[in-house]
Amino acid sequence: MSIPSPNVTDSLAQLPFDWFVFDGEHSAMDEHIAETLMMGTRDTSVTTLYRVAWNDPVRIKRALDIGSYGLVIPWVNTRQETIDAVKA
Repeated sequence: MSIPSPNVTDSLAQLPFDWFVFDGEHSAMDEHIAETLMMGTRDTSVTTLYRVAWNDPVRIKRALDIGSYGLVIPWVNTRQETIDAVKA
């Protein structure tokens, strides 16, 4: 999901999708917009994932706080970056 419109999320959530990834890296969507959009999936079987903008503990915590069931964390290229992402 990169279109920050509740109408799009609500409509697509009625289709047989297993999951949505809300893209906070390559779109203008931040955690606040993603949280609003995720509300349209609450009464469906769609699993919500959020792609954070960066491998940053604050962004990762916020993404989990808004109710995302999983994360996509970009820029994880080394062992240490992997450890940092998991710690967050």
